[in-house]
Amino acid sequence: MPVKSHGKGEPKKGKKLAAITGKSVVAEERFPVVALGASAGGLEAFEQFFKNLRPNLRAAFVVISHLDPRHSSMLSELISRFTQMEVHEALDGVIVEPGHVYVIPPNRDMAIFHGRLLLSEQKTSPGTRMPIDSFFRSLAEDAGDRAVAVILSGTGTDGTLGVRSLQAGGGVVFVQEPSSAKFDGMPRSAIQKGLADYVLPAEEIPGQLATLFDRYLSREEETPDEANMIRKVLMIIRAKTGHDFSQYKKNTLSRRIRRRISIHNLQNIADYVRYLGDRPEEVKQLLKEMLINVTNFFRDPEAFEALTKVALPEILRDKPDDYLLRVWVAGCATGEEAYSIAMAIREHAEETGRDCKVQIFATDLDETSIAIARAGMFPANIALDVPRSLLGKFFLKEEKSYRVRKDIRDEIVFAVQDVAKDAPFTRLDLVSCRNVLIYMEPELQEKLLGLFHYSLKPGGVLLLGSSESVGARSDLFRTIDRKWKFFQAKAGAGHKALLHEAFAAAPAPAKAERAKARGIPAKFDLEATVHRALLSTFAPPAVIVDTRGNILYIHGDTAKYLTPASGRPVVDIEHMMREGLRFSMRTALMSATAHRQEAVYRNLRVRTNGESITIDLTIRPLPQDEDALFMFTFQEVREEKRRETEKGNSKEKVEADRFIELEKELVYTRESLQATAEEAQAANEELKSANEELQSSNEELQSTNEELETSREELQSVNEELTTVNAELRSKIDQLSQSESDLRNLLDGTGIATIFLDGDFNIKRFNFSATRIVNLIPSDVGRPIDDVTLKIESIRLSEKAGEVIDRLRPFEAEVEGKDNAWFLMRIMPYRTVYNVIDGVVMTFADISELKRMAAERSEFFENIVQTVREPLLALDAGLRVVMANKAFLALFHVSPEETEGRSFITLGGHEWNIPALTDLLSEVSKTGKAFENFIVEVELPVTGRRPILLNARRIKAGGTDGSPLILLAMDKPVP
Repeated sequence: MPVKSHGKGEPKKGKKLAAITGKSVVAEERFPVVALGASAGGLEAFEQFFKNLRPNLRAAFVVISHLDPRHSSMLSELISRFTQMEVHEALDGVIVEPGHVYVIPPNRDMAIFHGRLLLSEQKTSPGTRMPIDSFFRSLAEDAGDRAVAVILSGTGTDGTLGVRSLQAGGGVVFVQEPSSAKFDGMPRSAIQKGLADYVLPAEEIPGQLATLFDRYLSREEETPDEANMIRKVLMIIRAKTGHDFSQYKKNTLSRRIRRRISIHNLQNIADYVRYLGDRPEEVKQLLKEMLINVTNFFRDPEAFEALTKVALPEILRDKPDDYLLRVWVAGCATGEEAYSIAMAIREHAEETGRDCKVQIFATDLDETSIAIARAGMFPANIALDVPRSLLGKFFLKEEKSYRVRKDIRDEIVFAVQDVAKDAPFTRLDLVSCRNVLIYMEPELQEKLLGLFHYSLKPGGVLLLGSSESVGARSDLFRTIDRKWKFFQAKAGAGHKALLHEAFAAAPAPAKAERAKARGIPAKFDLEATVHRALLSTFAPPAVIVDTRGNILYIHGDTAKYLTPASGRPVVDIEHMMREGLRFSMRTALMSATAHRQEAVYRNLRVRTNGESITIDLTIRPLPQDEDALFMFTFQEVREEKRRETEKGNSKEKVEADRFIELEKELVYTRESLQATAEEAQAANEELKSANEELQSSNEELQSTNEELETSREELQSVNEELTTVNAELRSKIDQLSQSESDLRNLLDGTGIATIFLDGDFNIKRFNFSATRIVNLIPSDVGRPIDDVTLKIESIRLSEKAGEVIDRLRPFEAEVEGKDNAWFLMRIMPYRTVYNVIDGVVMTFADISELKRMAAERSEFFENIVQTVREPLLALDAGLRVVMANKAFLALFHVSPEETEGRSFITLGGHEWNIPALTDLLSEVSKTGKAFENFIVEVELPVTGRRPILLNARRIKAGGTDGSPLILLAMDKPVP
């Protein structure tokens, strides 16, 4: 479309630049794009909309309607009468501009790309064409939060799938209030799917649009305070619903929140925080929009082609034919993705001749979406996405929708699950999580990728969306199709790492602090106090050790003799001895341990703090019932006493004593070394034996640990499966309970006695009305029908039921009950949903009143016939005499017994057997066409042969059973 001039001047700069460069004006000036969709009754709705639309709105309008492809359209001319804006029939490649209206031409499909309208020839048949859905989807991708959809009057469901995509992109959806629409099919479809932001009459939508646009054009960029407010919104959602969105991308969350602010005409996010805190229903609506449930069947068809040609052959390689293929669809929304995968696997199995079983787990956080997925009912416009061959193969067409076939539905278990915090499924072959990770922060993405790796078997396949990747978790997956994002799980340590990280037991709570020491006891212990004072004053420093030299107790100041070694603290006395004591103390401990005797080592020189002191070292065994304990005491020798001792002894004596002492030390050393060698040898043998036992135990524990880990995974997987199956069964039980209640109310409400019999003619079910016919009580269920007492004329119901099953034809008869009650009995085969005969259904409709009315009508008819003076005959459809009046009997001198019940053509010696008359009477019986003045000659008993005029007419419900009769009247003989 050429650029239009505005007044006498040049075109606007932005438009001129767009015309020259081919770039979209939308990129330079952000303005809303409003798409209006309608079909039947749409012109009236368009008139109401545009007449009330403010003409100076900075927005572009696109009108999509169902038009006859064989005729040119006048829709643009008609709309131009209702608005001051310029109205055009859209041209291929035209740039949408604010203040203009663009109307779809006939026999064309339309889309928008970078602000340009693109037209293409209509490819689908009129019955499956969904132009509104197609345009809404393209508008959602092109305009994002600038897109507005308006669904007006129309039949069918066109537009429903499109507004879901548009709403997910941040756009706003208006729907005409159904009671104000000429045809409410399209508005009701969008409302029932929960996709309407505003539901208003067509004339009120423009006013709300103007308010919305003013808010859009005046909004400012996000501020730090606004970011804090968004965190408050997320906190409210977590408090009200238990779902934490703090690790979702902030831009996406901000768009969702801004959208709700605009819808409620609030000033800013602070107002929305207050609004949200007071309205729980708004929290639920915001949560629903946060989940972004946008999907469709066979989204990205090339990805499903890669699934069948690349991923499935890789998964099923070396697998047996009856292999159970386990699939998890995380974030399944309303189920289209799960059903698509099920159909793709079924098609692949048929093409390759495999008979593998399939079990699909489909989960999502939104309970409403899961309920829709379980129902398996989808609008008719899924024909846009599902190939026609699969549509007829896997779906059942209903009035305005398609239902997934039961065999596909039974392969899928739907359940509510928060993939970010709930336990995953395990031992899977395929995990599909498409277009979910893109809304999450990298930290949560990595966690979920590790979770999927844990869920998959080695070699299992992960399918992601076209804009997603394994990113930093390439250590867990290898790429098998880069374009369509198929990744294969690597076998490695990631599995165990995630197991311990995600499922480790919570740390045990810290122990309570010890209670504080209590106060001074009430009674003072004098004796104990004296003992402590004497010990501290006169007893030498001492250390209590066990046989291994571990210090158990220290008395007094031992700093001159023992000092802590550097490094980690130890309690072994050998590592704490000062220089000069180590050999003596070790020898003393070994000797005392072996002989349990006291030993004294005198005049030992000990170096401490740069000086040398002389001590006497004594070791004493302590009395102990169990483990042996020893006490080392350190007695310092005063220097004066040592010198006097040495002075009083001769040199030879001192040398002799020193020799003896050294000899004793040598003996002790030899014994110590011998004992140490023996102990070392014994300890070495014990260590070898213990090492072998530990190795064996370690192998057993490792094997046991692997088995326990496998069992734990299997139990966890089984538990998850049971939980989801239980939820599925609970949903089905609720549906069955509702169906049971509906069926019971239906059977009781009809007032028709109904009895269900199984294949052996035992009673399966009956309603209350059936007790009037058969003496039944609840405990009779399971008994043969012939064992109960009937309240009708003698009839063997099992025989009639057997005939019905043999012939597969219903049986119908009128039966008489007690108290002059009459019933119309019908026996029909009982067919299951799989068209299998599984017994019969007996119904008994009360026709007593009909019988009574028929009898009254018959009596009334008979009285009339008998009252008429002209001869009359009443004939049935077989021309048998039902009734003859007195005038006829008198004229022909016959009795009722000679007339009634006999064929008309046999009366009077077959004189009435006249072909022309018989044909006329048959015509009267079949068509109701009467005849008059038909002359016949008959032999009268008195006057002889005379001509008579006959008149005949059909009378409805003249018989006792309500059947029509022929009334044949005879005029007087013609002279």
